[in-house]
Amino acid sequence: MTRFSTRIIVVSILLDLLGRHALSQPAGTSHIEALEARIKLVNYITGGETIDIPQKCGLPSIAHALSNRDRLSPDLRRSLDLVLTRPVLQKSIVAGNFRIHYDTVGSHAPAMLDSSHNPIPGTANEYADSAASIIGRVAIFEIDSLGYPAAPPDLGEGGGPEYDIYIMELGNLYGETVFETPIEETGERVRYTTFMRIDNDFVFVNPDSNRGLPALRVTLAHEFHHAIQIGNYGFWSGETYFYEITSTWLEDVLFPEVNDYFQYVRSGSGQFRRPEVSFTTSNGLIEYSRCVWAHYIENKYNRLRSYPKYGRTLMRLFWERIRLLKPLAAMDIVLQEQEHPHETNFRNAFTEWSIWNYFTGARSDTALYYPEGSYYPMIAPTVVDFVPPSRVVSGSLNFLASRYYDVLVNGQPITLMLSNINLAAALANTTTAFPYSFLFNSRQLDESYRSIGGGIFAKLSVADPTNWFSKDIFGASPVATPFPNPLMSDGKSVVNIPISATTMQSGTLTILSSSMDLIYSSAQSSIYLGQLGKHVFRWNGKSDDGDVAATGVYIYVLELPGETIKGKLAVIRK
Repeated sequence: MTRFSTRIIVVSILLDLLGRHALSQPAGTSHIEALEARIKLVNYITGGETIDIPQKCGLPSIAHALSNRDRLSPDLRRSLDLVLTRPVLQKSIVAGNFRIHYDTVGSHAPAMLDSSHNPIPGTANEYADSAASIIGRVAIFEIDSLGYPAAPPDLGEGGGPEYDIYIMELGNLYGETVFETPIEETGERVRYTTFMRIDNDFVFVNPDSNRGLPALRVTLAHEFHHAIQIGNYGFWSGETYFYEITSTWLEDVLFPEVNDYFQYVRSGSGQFRRPEVSFTTSNGLIEYSRCVWAHYIENKYNRLRSYPKYGRTLMRLFWERIRLLKPLAAMDIVLQEQEHPHETNFRNAFTEWSIWNYFTGARSDTALYYPEGSYYPMIAPTVVDFVPPSRVVSGSLNFLASRYYDVLVNGQPITLMLSNINLAAALANTTTAFPYSFLFNSRQLDESYRSIGGGIFAKLSVADPTNWFSKDIFGASPVATPFPNPLMSDGKSVVNIPISATTMQSGTLTILSSSMDLIYSSAQSSIYLGQLGKHVFRWNGKSDDGDVAATGVYIYVLELPGETIKGKLAVIRK
């Protein structure tokens, strides 16, 4: 895709709209002024960074401007006021609990698209009817199926008690949920009534097949959950990242055929190109790609539980805690509260998520990691050469960020992952990056050096080792090799799953069928096999009910402190 800056976007939009009819904006406000105001707020949060994708949602820029209102220039403050003001459009229709506002003529008038993805004149009513039908389906799913509370009423603004959706020409923006009236304030958290704006044709969307109604569907799913979030759980200033993670993920939950989130995952500003950017960053760019965090939560816990869709329930439980706690603290507590044997915490989950992010593209394994991981890009590595006998590589990482090193040994890469898991610094919003050094050597100078493959030993040198996680599993196979494999299952024989630890470890071994049904799960401690010189976990080939497992291929998931080992094994029933 051709990359373009926000400044170029401004020029192209303004040239395109010159000569059109005036907007139905507040008195004294032209269409072009409204677009300029919105783009100024986007530039304010991105710092003018080059953007290679359309703007998914206006919430980050609105929230950022609101939280910095006292520091805004008079021009930016006026832009914010314009964006926060409800428009007045020519017509509205009521559909259940929603009122859809739109124009039938002029530059705001919505339009359906033809087979070539061009607007069809005179189809404003059809577009509004489609929006009404889609938002009804979205509300039923998010409220009735997923269990979220309805968005609160807006105190009669917009012509009635219904939730208001305004269909407008938004330039290069899908939609936005706009803060309006505070209804509860508790410290840093404020609940607001809101209204929504959505684009009137989505002709700017990529790929072409997502233009028009597909983009309308995911936008309504995305923005309606913002209305639920802000109206019920409240908005925490500076925490926009998790609001966008959830809403972007829910687009794919409701409309998995659209996959609009792929373009954000693949972006040069996204998670897979910028893993060194702190997890809590909200800059109007990276947070949309981090919907993969929610995909990780959903799929990990769906696989570990004996009933389906538990991962979606867990995402809602996060939000229930956000009524009182900021997102990171809420997630940490909820993860710790999970019933044994699946309890974890945010730090452990973050390290596992960082490993999932390596197994994408050509390395993807849809049975073990992201179901759509083959469509994601591979993580961007930092490449360093190792020339014997030693080398020191130094750097720094912010909290909740990762870096992936490809250490070249005779031209062959050995991948080393490093994650800063300093949750305390994240909760305190520390701005200082934390330094580290990797010491590489062709000899094991002492026990602090570990083999990473290729005859190379590495040592991580940091001031606070408990706040770091380093993984060198990518030098060889990322999965432990079980033996015997296949297991000749008679209820007495066992399969051994080795671990790298040299001392006894407590963990949870889970066995899943190839169709992801839970077969066995048990908390146990590792056993030391002297002849192998390793600690192992064991499974006797029986289900939780005591039945001998049938012949087939099984997936094992071994959860250890700060580490999850996954793989496949075969069973032949005698």
